[in-house]
Amino acid sequence: MVNGILLRNGVPMDSRFGGILQVKDGKPLRFRRIDHYSGSSLDPSEVFIRGRMTSVRQAADQGEGKILANFREIPVRR
Repeated sequence: MVNGILLRNGVPMDSRFGGILQVKDGKPLRFRRIDHYSGSSLDPSEVFIRGRMTSVRQAADQGEGKILANFREIPVRR
C-alpha cells in the first residue's frame, strides 16, 4: 500500500528489507528478524505471514506483539 502511494506521487524508492518488528506498550521496540529483499526469491513479508511469525491482532488489542515492517530507501533529489 505504501509503495503504491509513493510511486503514484512520483517518489522513487527501493525496498531493501522486510522484517518483524516487536511492539511493546504500543511503541516499536526492535526488529526481531530482518531479511534482505535481494537475497530472496520470495517477499520476506509473505514468508513471515505464511510462517505465522506475527501477532498483529495482539499488538493492536494489547499494545504488544509482532508486526510486519519494511525498510525503504528513497534517494535524495538535488
